[in-house]
Amino acid sequence: MRPPISSRRLQDVITWQIGIVPKQMCRQVRFQNALRIMQINPNISLCCLAQTLGCSDQAHFSKAFKNFSGISPAQLLKEAERVKLLPP
Repeated sequence: MRPPISSRRLQDVITWQIGIVPKQMCRQVRFQNALRIMQINPNISLCCLAQTLGCSDQAHFSKAFKNFSGISPAQLLKEAERVKLLPP
């Protein structure tokens, strides 16, 4: 019987297979889910969105979103509404 894989080895395998570290992959998936939810429901409150995505609070979510995309989720929603990328 093979011994269980260590968490470090699992991280290395994921990084080798996907090309990014697992934490960055989780951030990317969370960002994509946020975009999808905002597109489906552009009137969702950022607090509710953060909670839906499993963030500890809205400020943490907004900071992570801005670090990933360069703009805040509120700015994205405002700009998307302005150019009609999302329904009003």
